[in-house]
Amino acid sequence: MKLKIKDIESKLGYVIKKNFKSVGVDTAQTTGVAFLKTDQTYIHIDSIVLGFKTKEKREIYESMIKTFARLFNEEDMAIIEEVFVGFSRAGSVELAKYGAFAISECIKKDIHYETISAVSARAKFKINTRKYGKGKSKLAVADFLTSIGINVTDDNIADAIVLALVGLCEGIDFSKKVKPKKKRTTKRKKKL
Repeated sequence: MKLKIKDIESKLGYVIKKNFKSVGVDTAQTTGVAFLKTDQTYIHIDSIVLGFKTKEKREIYESMIKTFARLFNEEDMAIIEEVFVGFSRAGSVELAKYGAFAISECIKKDIHYETISAVSARAKFKINTRKYGKGKSKLAVADFLTSIGINVTDDNIADAIVLALVGLCEGIDFSKKVKPKKKRTTKRKKKL
């Protein structure tokens, strides 16, 4: 898929980096990987959905590591999804390992990488993830991408494209925003 940079810039409200390669990685047992490459005029989009479904964890790890080694080559930047820690801590730990495999490959190949949560990446583009209700945020992300001219055939690739777009945009802040804690004050009794 090929889109004009000017069209995407007007819809996103960000300046797109020229002559740049960004990869977005949404890690899970069904992993979405999106490659976005720009020249002076166009954004070229390529994506792949990878399935790592087996009961044997060592098989998943080995397959994932070898796959990332083949996929990551000459990217200028990789944006890897940061794990959401939900109800299943064990599941979150497992997903963190998958992201670590992608980070490791970036380090080996000297590819600059950043991590960002899917929620934060979506917020950069003001995507309304509650459009379809709870648990259906990927549908809303796919709708957003369609609205800016990117056709998504698989929901598993939607967040990967958003992550890769974050890597292409100038001025995106990856630092974590920590809200300052409010100071607790106790009421003092007035002396009479």
